Amino acid sequence: MTKKTRIAAALLVLALLLGGCGAAAPAKAAPSPTPGPTPTPTPRPDRNGFDPKTNQTVVLGGLSFELPSYYEEASAEEGRLFKITDPLSNAGLVCKELNAVLSDQQLEENKVEIMERLFSSSGRTSDVSVITAAGMKGLLACYSGDANGVPLDFRCVVVNDPGGSLYLLMLFVSQDSPYDYTADFDRILSSARRTTESAAAPTAEPKAQTSAGQVDPELKAMLDEYEEFIDEYVAFMKDFNSGKTVDLSRSVRLMTKYADLTAKIEAIDEKNLSDADYLYYSQVMLRVSQKLLEAAG
Repeated sequence: MTKKTRIAAALLVLALLLGGCGAAAPAKAAPSPTPGPTPTPTPRPDRNGFDPKTNQTVVLGGLSFELPSYYEEASAEEGRLFKITDPLSNAGLVCKELNAVLSDQQLEENKVEIMERLFSSSGRTSDVSVITAAGMKGLLACYSGDANGVPLDFRCVVVNDPGGSLYLLMLFVSQDSPYDYTADFDRILSSARRTTESAAAPTAEPKAQTSAGQVDPELKAMLDEYEEFIDEYVAFMKDFNSGKTVDLSRSVRLMTKYADLTAKIEAIDEKNLSDADYLYYSQVMLRVSQKLLEAAG
């Protein structure tokens, strides 16, 4: 499933038909005015509200960081959502921990693919940069898109704990917000600390053998959760496409849940599935594809 950025384009074609009869000559057209330089947009002021005296501390798995006091937690259902309480600002921060065993070398060698899988393959407005946060390697990229018709800018970060976690932090700001929150977001990253020392990557234990013809319960639970999410996504898209007002926080929540579930589904090794597991997997993927086609239509 690829997130589509809808760009409305209007092309205006003006046809001027001049005609006349008799000997009178048409009036000479006035010269077109020379266009002036494009005005430089006025930069928004830096919010500059990161203050250790009033900051709040957020703990996310084995990672902690400070948030300015103008952030207020709005949801912890699918990843934690903190909304910015400044008047006229449609902005916030989404943070989430994903289970993933990834070396720093794999992170750097596959940086573009990782960001496209977790966020989007379209709408990226910057290169993917390798950063350091809390003494761990990370990735940073900027995107633009819209949610419920609101143009948004996104600043997306992935921090890799080789012990088995990926930490996602995503700042979203509407393009008409009165402040620039980028500098404070970078200060949030600089404040990040590990709460526990990273353990060595866990060794996978062999799963108990299931009876012939029986679907592995863990696999079935994962696939069922994925299909339930797709049902929710399709219902959301139907509301969106019909012009109904949809909740921006719900859109962000779906985005973060999509990243989590997609990472789990794509980690399934089809070659090692039993006949029963592969049959159930194929049936779910077929139903999901049909539902996504319905949503796209």
